[in-house]
Amino acid sequence: MLNLHEIVRGTKQTSQTSLGVWVMLFTKRLLMTPNDFVQLHGSKKFSHSEELFALITKGECVLSTSGLSGNFLTCRHYLGIYRRHTKHLRTYRSPHAVSMTENCEFLCRELESTPDELCRVWTFLKSPNHIFHVWEGTTTNRIWGCIHGIDKRYTEETTWENLWGEKYL
Repeated sequence: MLNLHEIVRGTKQTSQTSLGVWVMLFTKRLLMTPNDFVQLHGSKKFSHSEELFALITKGECVLSTSGLSGNFLTCRHYLGIYRRHTKHLRTYRSPHAVSMTENCEFLCRELESTPDELCRVWTFLKSPNHIFHVWEGTTTNRIWGCIHGIDKRYTEETTWENLWGEKYL
């Protein structure tokens, strides 16, 4: 017989992994909704916060489950990734690329301030192709930054080319 209390406390192993993971996520409040995000952070100001909160409030954004797995990584981990990403973005000169570069640079400065803190990444999707990634410290609940991107998979080629423009060499 499956004892959910033992699963939640981590003292019971089960072959019903998906149920155990779901129960653990739910009871530890890792399984959250966009409205939970607004309740936690609605008064905070960060890059794209007004746009994101408005979209969530209107029900136009959904929360991707990919960022809610409970497998948090350190700010240092993301710092390495976004330093490389920023370097790549600097090779483009379109307004979209400049904005993305500025957001990545800000995120990197913030992540540098607490490299060992674990970080949760909230990922919000707005149809047809908008993605908002928000980095939150799991200890402090501080928002480190937000990057609003466009998903190439759902964007017409000419629109994509116009977003990025020509590359600097």
